Amino acid sequence: MNSADARAYVERWQEVEKIELLEAQAATIQDRWRQLNAICRIAARLGLLEKLEDNQEEVVWQRWAALKQAGIYEPGKHNS
Repeated sequence: MNSADARAYVERWQEVEKIELLEAQAATIQDRWRQLNAICRIAARLGLLEKLEDNQEEVVWQRWAALKQAGIYEPGKHNS
């Protein structure tokens, strides 16, 4: 790979990153909720989650905290 190929490679991934950012910004709360639930189902199937019955409220708070930390949810802001 020469420098022109390397530059083109980096530029392509920069364009992909821009598109992914636009898609993330366009996602609705419903889209994000479906994605979160899909991730949780996968984690449950892999045995990565504790029994939800024991600490359901804590799990909900942890999910919202993860969304907030990821920049997906901001309290008081229209998040669609």
